[in-house]
Amino acid sequence: MAQQQGADPAYRLKIYGCLFLMVFGAFALFFIGLPSGEGDVKCGDQVMSPGDHCNVGGGRQINADGSSAAASYDEMAASNHEQHAGDPASTIAGSALLVVGSGLLALVVWSHRKPAAPPQGRQFR
Repeated sequence: MAQQQGADPAYRLKIYGCLFLMVFGAFALFFIGLPSGEGDVKCGDQVMSPGDHCNVGGGRQINADGSSAAASYDEMAASNHEQHAGDPASTIAGSALLVVGSGLLALVVWSHRKPAAPPQGRQFR
């Protein structure tokens, strides 16, 4: 009884390994590496405007003398930008994993193809 193409457990494991690399690379690229939209500058749940100061939660700053001061709009905007900036190393690693996973997947699929059957009938030499 002939075994079907793709039924080989080692072949499936190679395919799953390549797909795992590609999914992990896509995750690193899209969710960690690329910058996300910054949106509005907020103080708690309230949208800030230039000239506003924030006294809620993470908006309090501790000065060198130990006193606290409200964060300005510009300081909160800079903090917001830092939180939403992408990570270049993750962008590079994610892209590389996607390319390597895709290449390996193509190689595994291409190398697993069965060779063409020799022609049937009389063969002349």
